[in-house]
Amino acid sequence: MKNKQKQSIGNEALKRIRQSELIVNSIVWINKNLLQKYCQSQNYYYTRDVNEILGDASSKAVIRYKDWVGYDDDDEYLKRYYYEDEYPQKIQLLTEYYKVN
Repeated sequence: MKNKQKQSIGNEALKRIRQSELIVNSIVWINKNLLQKYCQSQNYYYTRDVNEILGDASSKAVIRYKDWVGYDDDDEYLKRYYYEDEYPQKIQLLTEYYKVN
């Protein structure tokens, strides 16, 4: 009697495990098929940005790319640290520079 009860509990547990495996496998299968279906549209989306950068078009992607390139330039980094008493003079020089240019 105890054996049958243990076996029936074991069978029910096995059924639950199989059902959960089926659900997980179904989700994996769905994700794989969706990726295959929409993969080319994602490639087109990113290819457009690359083509705009290569063509030097005036777009959001090109502006962002040029900003990143500018940030990587060594001229964008501070040459030295400035003390607090030097700030007013530097700010005045910068404002004069940008007024002219």
